[in-house]
Amino acid sequence: MKTIIKLGRRVAHEVKNPLTPIKLSAEQILKSLEDKSPDYEEIVKQSVNYIIDETDHLKKVSYGFLDLSRLEEIDAREFDLVELIGEELFNVRQIYSHIHFPLDVTGNAETVMVTLDKFKIKQVLKNLINNSIEAIGEIKGEVRLSLKKENHRVIIEIKDNGPGMEKSEFDRAFEADYSTKDIGTGLGLFIVKRIVELHKGHIEIRSEKNKGTHVILDLPETFS
Repeated sequence: MKTIIKLGRRVAHEVKNPLTPIKLSAEQILKSLEDKSPDYEEIVKQSVNYIIDETDHLKKVSYGFLDLSRLEEIDAREFDLVELIGEELFNVRQIYSHIHFPLDVTGNAETVMVTLDKFKIKQVLKNLINNSIEAIGEIKGEVRLSLKKENHRVIIEIKDNGPGMEKSEFDRAFEADYSTKDIGTGLGLFIVKRIVELHKGHIEIRSEKNKGTHVILDLPETFS
């Protein structure tokens, strides 16, 4: 029963994350059709593509949980990390226009090829970016991502200028049952940490009340 409950909460968390941006994208389509601004067709196209992408993600999550034996497996394949991060940022930029999402890649590299589990790394990015967006709320803010490659490792950093956390809060952030949100499942960072560990990587959180949160991901260039 404990296993079923934990699994159910994990599914609920992964399904919950895309629902708000899907709803906002649909509302954006309706507003664009009503306003008929000069670029409304492009806005509608981008929003529809985002909804399709997110529903595909939900389908993969659903099928992944149906096959319990694969939850802890890594399906490592080569992909471009710059492209993956760029896609995630492109999507949230369309929806959360009040937040600035800069991306800094060391040496302005156009590609950073890695051999990791693309689907699971995407889950990590979605969770962390979503956490920063929720922390900032409706005020103007910034979520800055940086990427660098050194000594056969890739370092991804995510910094936001949200309200930050007390030390007692981020010390418990990776616990499975801990959440600072009223409707939080307490599994977001727990899932992130588990995925990073499966890749033989490391995650660190630095945060200060009223000064924002800084997450550092250290992953191998190639999973082996």
